[in-house]
Amino acid sequence: MELLERYLLQIGRYLPRKDREDTINELRSLILENYDQEFHEGDNESDVIYKVIKAFGSPKDVATQYRSDQPLVSRELEPLMFLIMKINAITLPLTLVIIKIVEYITQAENPTIMNLLLDVTYAIPDILNALLIAFGMIFIIFILINRSFKPNVVYKQIEFDPKLLPAIPKKVYNVTLIETIIGIFGSVVFLYLFNFQPGLIAVYFDGTRLPLLNSNFERILPFININVFISLTIYIIHLIKRRRIYVTALMEFISGIFGGIIMLLLATGDIFNEIIIDGYDLSIIPQLFKIGMTIGAFA
Repeated sequence: MELLERYLLQIGRYLPRKDREDTINELRSLILENYDQEFHEGDNESDVIYKVIKAFGSPKDVATQYRSDQPLVSRELEPLMFLIMKINAITLPLTLVIIKIVEYITQAENPTIMNLLLDVTYAIPDILNALLIAFGMIFIIFILINRSFKPNVVYKQIEFDPKLLPAIPKKVYNVTLIETIIGIFGSVVFLYLFNFQPGLIAVYFDGTRLPLLNSNFERILPFININVFISLTIYIIHLIKRRRIYVTALMEFISGIFGGIIMLLLATGDIFNEIIIDGYDLSIIPQLFKIGMTIGAFA
């Protein structure tokens, strides 16, 4: 009955959270009743459940029948609104990124690929903010359209085929929106602090503010940046897809190996400022750091 679970999973996507479980259980019972009525000795189980599900209709149509809430945007206008939102979700960020690239190339004195990537990365919060504003404006416009006149939109109906239902995602491929957003902002903050504000990570010694990390860390930093960019790409894909995919799983695997190599470089690179370590007699800190990085690298 895998096809049934795939069907119910898609119906649940269109149901309010508070009523979802009860409605799904009711539908499961109803579909199984129809299945028992249709099934006869010698019939193929898969063919019968396929026939019953197809007769019920597409997941969205079934969910609409069970929804009692009154939407702000009518069911007729919803597909058009979501289509425009999807177009904006692709074109708006792409346009802003191109503008940022052109702006950097025309204004930077000594342009480099790494600085270009950093410049585009720092624009991500502004891009997300612009995207949210655009979605809000589209939503408001469609509410006004919906209230101004009764929509009479007719869409070409595509025949529902249960065989085309998405597979049930494995738990390992699930991601949360909060985790993804935190990952994006964490990556941006890391890149900003370590590339443009290294002086923030400093310690006062003899009345002088000295950076905690030395030039050895600066030589390793480009490799760290590359790995952070890989992680940032993964998070952005997850934000778009709302789940892990095989490509991001592979990228995470590569990033993990690359991260292990970077940890070994940090463990053996003598990256702490000797003046601070010797001045405050903190020789235990580099030793603990080396042990921690080595264990983390192999983990």
